[in-house]
Amino acid sequence: MHRIQLSNDRKTLEIPSIADATKLKILMVWFILWTISGMIVFTQFFVPTSRDVKVWYAVWMAFWAYFEYKASVLLSYRRKGKEILQFSESGFTFRRDINGRGIDKVYERTEIKNIRTVDFKDKKVIARVQPLYWNMGYETVLFDYKGKEEALGLQLTEEEAQQLVKIMKQRLNKG
Repeated sequence: MHRIQLSNDRKTLEIPSIADATKLKILMVWFILWTISGMIVFTQFFVPTSRDVKVWYAVWMAFWAYFEYKASVLLSYRRKGKEILQFSESGFTFRRDINGRGIDKVYERTEIKNIRTVDFKDKKVIARVQPLYWNMGYETVLFDYKGKEEALGLQLTEEEAQQLVKIMKQRLNKG
């Protein structure tokens, strides 16, 4: 099934996150267990003990907090996330949307150049763009914008990435 969904007026394109109910349940269980483990270690921080042990707890909690944040973003994206491209006469707006929230990036049509897919024949690239369900993965569509390389299309298949490039070129008259 292709994830790229173009609206009837061809002005809005949505790419929902990869849907896999079983893996989502596993991710949810892992997240709950990770959260509980962090709370347990946090309570131990207040038990009278040596300074070295408290430093170890503090370092572990910093590590835990970082991955708690990353996992919560991933879980939210897997549940209700999508990439949205809103085309207009002047270019397009891109948002990585999680439950109706996200930051819009505006791209001017005149500054967009060289819309392309990543090199799907390169095994190193494939290892990055098609990673496990347990991380966000990498973008599969690239373009140059004001001298910098920009990217979108998280974990698309080669066929989906080519479809996205085709739509972008058509909508932006970059043929």
